[in-house]
Amino acid sequence: MTTHASDRRRLLPWAIAVVVLLLVAVAMQVTDAVNWAPGDFLAAALIMALGLGVWEIAQRLTPHRGRRALAAAAIWLVVIWIWAELAVGVVTTLGS
Repeated sequence: MTTHASDRRRLLPWAIAVVVLLLVAVAMQVTDAVNWAPGDFLAAALIMALGLGVWEIAQRLTPHRGRRALAAAAIWLVVIWIWAELAVGVVTTLGS
């Protein structure tokens, strides 16, 4: 069974998300500066999965390449904002 290049490109962001979580887990073993609880991993995985899910839907529903790029940028800005809010509370007091 062969995979098309488009299938591999679709899987790349998901693989990057997994690598990010693995890097955090490895960093926790190497330094005390990274201290995530299991809930932190769950929150990060959920944020990334929701962002990637919305991104995939936008990619499939938007035929115009420029609009797909704009949708991707908007989605990632929201994901980064939510992550920052939960991490340090940039605008609200949600962060630690």
